[in-house]
Amino acid sequence: MSDLFLKVFKKAPSWINDAMSEVERLMAQDGGHDWGHLSRVMFQAERIAHSDEFSESQIDKDVLCAAVLFHDVVNLPKNAPNRKDASKLSADVAISFFGEIFDKQQQKTLRNAIEAHSFSAGISIECDEAKIVQDADRLESVGALAIARTFYVSGVMGRSTLFHPDDPFGERREELDDRNYAVDHFYKKIFLLPGMMNTNYAKELAIKRNHFVERFLEQLKSEIEF
Repeated sequence: MSDLFLKVFKKAPSWINDAMSEVERLMAQDGGHDWGHLSRVMFQAERIAHSDEFSESQIDKDVLCAAVLFHDVVNLPKNAPNRKDASKLSADVAISFFGEIFDKQQQKTLRNAIEAHSFSAGISIECDEAKIVQDADRLESVGALAIARTFYVSGVMGRSTLFHPDDPFGERREELDDRNYAVDHFYKKIFLLPGMMNTNYAKELAIKRNHFVERFLEQLKSEIEF
């Protein structure tokens, strides 16, 4: 993980080791939210920040990296009644840690970058750093990773079935139900994500990755329908 920070900084910030230790101490890691997840989000954030959509001076890289590092530090279960508050709680933890390191404007940017990354929170983006963190995190929810994480979460939530027994792909039902049927999640969220990306880089990559999801569902359909 620290190597990824060195790709963003010419010199690692003085706070990096303490910040990583704090995240290690606080973040309840699971199969969808662990150091692997943080590393991949950091990698994509770095790629987006260095794309031709942003200038070198546009992005506060300290804030960007801090936001990625702390964006899931409070990780509530998908079916928790206060799930939508997770990003706000994560932002609170980050602000507490960086209160004496970042100035007021940096703290404001950091808060928005963490709070707005969440799909369920529905918080408006107010800065470029938030655009980048949101896109980098959402790239974890498309493609092969989307398939792996969707069925992992389905098991954690104790769903009784993978798909609706009479309408597996939501072709005849008025409403999709991804709380009970894992496959519904692809249609309710994952296929919508490319159109919700803030940057061309993330949108193009999400579309490409979701072609694999389409092929997976086509194969699934061929195996369960007879």
